[in-house]
Amino acid sequence: MRGPVLYCVEGVDYPAEDVRQFVLADGTQLKAEFKPDLLGGVTVLRGTVSISAEYHDWGQRLYRLQNEQTNNQPAPDVQMTAIPYYAWANRDAAPMLVWLRTKQD
Repeated sequence: MRGPVLYCVEGVDYPAEDVRQFVLADGTQLKAEFKPDLLGGVTVLRGTVSISAEYHDWGQRLYRLQNEQTNNQPAPDVQMTAIPYYAWANRDAAPMLVWLRTKQD
């Protein structure tokens, strides 16, 4: 939230990631930025999130074996852009998330 405005992240902004796996570290600084060319002009929130370790390195598969080895590469950070909740679903169909998981530094 920023003031009285609730924000969300939309999958349409992240074609290679699943927004449901975003993790926001405690203390992450979010920066408000006005985007006149987005959704008729909105203020977005920008910051860095990581991808949940349980999800990363699945190779976009729905299932994997419980004991399957992965390459244990750390998940890359993603530059997140959150839009006002009132403006979601005005582009392509995609997952949307209001509440992000958090992790403590």
